[in-house]
Amino acid sequence: MLDASLYGLEGLLGLPASDEMTPERAGELSMLISQRTFYLNSIPNGLPIQGIRISGKYGMRMHPVLDKRTMHYGIDFKADKGTPIYATADGAVEFAGYNKQSGFGKLIILQHGFGFKTYYAHLNDIKIKSGQFVSKGQLIGLSGNTGRSTGPHLHYEIRHLFRPVDPAPFVAWDMSNFDSLFSTVKGIEWASLKDVPAKPNAANGKAITIIAEGNKFSGDMSIVGRMHIDGMFEGNISSLDNISIGKNGHIRGVVKANQISVCGLVEGEVWCDELEIDRGGKVFATVTSKVMAIHPEGNFVGERKMKEVNTAEPLPHMESGIEAIDSLPDKVTLNSDDEQLSKA
Repeated sequence: MLDASLYGLEGLLGLPASDEMTPERAGELSMLISQRTFYLNSIPNGLPIQGIRISGKYGMRMHPVLDKRTMHYGIDFKADKGTPIYATADGAVEFAGYNKQSGFGKLIILQHGFGFKTYYAHLNDIKIKSGQFVSKGQLIGLSGNTGRSTGPHLHYEIRHLFRPVDPAPFVAWDMSNFDSLFSTVKGIEWASLKDVPAKPNAANGKAITIIAEGNKFSGDMSIVGRMHIDGMFEGNISSLDNISIGKNGHIRGVVKANQISVCGLVEGEVWCDELEIDRGGKVFATVTSKVMAIHPEGNFVGERKMKEVNTAEPLPHMESGIEAIDSLPDKVTLNSDDEQLSKA
């Protein structure tokens, strides 16, 4: 019997309901959600702020300070000083500071996937720093009135390959109207972008596999390319490339790859050349790796073995199940001079 939650997938995707939800149809819808989630995390979308109203649209206007007609390359959201501002896609912080020359005052510039950037200007406070990685929906700053501004608001821009684009269609873009962006926004080679997650990469022949938030997979999986997990995976998984576990991702079993980065939770056994436990990441496992890095706000509990890993070898057998998380120590750290573990 199919999970009752699957019957809501078509509505979530903005598709007409089927007469019958077959396993094949459910699989197609789950894959479609995974692919769309990948784009919605990589390309800016949604509101960056819960503003009072939009006080300035994209296009030509009379500049409120210069008192002449100029091109306005973004959207202005009128908002009280100190209103939270959030990243509209995953990305890296290109700039976070005061930019006097542009008139933007306190400014954040984020780099996203597929050549997109977002600009957040006239801020009162900045909560991130240059070079940092951020996730979609993460708090990055507070609205203000710095720079060339006549009142508290957020000036929000989206640029693609250094060219400003109207943010309005991106603000309105979500899972249910997914295809609308590609027909509404002109001047971007959408045809070459839309198939990236679903097709092998021509450069290296490796595909991207995604398990989206809310999805669950049980069983064993071996893939050639990269994999990102933001859902639940129970079983043994191996990749000849890299595996990343997002902040909502959870693996229970054996995971093996060249490089593994963890922002979520891994329980069981880890085999890799490089393991990175990022901020908020938790690894409760036996780890076999050549290199291991733990963020100060990451958490590792278990045993680490220094050993070279061959990702082409089959995964070792592992009995399922580990002790309950709340029965484990709060935190362990690695000594800098050897591989022994000490409780912190």
